Amino acid sequence: MQDLSVYQERREALKAEYLPDGEAAPQLVQAARVDHIALICSELERTIGFYTEVLGMRLTRIIQNRDEPTSTHSCFDFPPFLFSKDRTLA
Repeated sequence: MQDLSVYQERREALKAEYLPDGEAAPQLVQAARVDHIALICSELERTIGFYTEVLGMRLTRIIQNRDEPTSTHSCFDFPPFLFSKDRTLA
């Protein structure tokens, strides 16, 4: 398994440089619209089945992750029942 400590050390160095007062406490965000969400899965076929068959979402794209060539993005459209006529959350 790859040693990931170098990534953690880099994150800590970035925090020290760009967040000298520490990280801000998470704040509640009120959203009127959802642009997209990102989730990580281990079995793409099962994920596609869940989102299309169980949640009724429409698969719209399958593309290579531009940041990690071994990873795949699958894009789904939210089902219409989640939104009002102006595409804000119902």
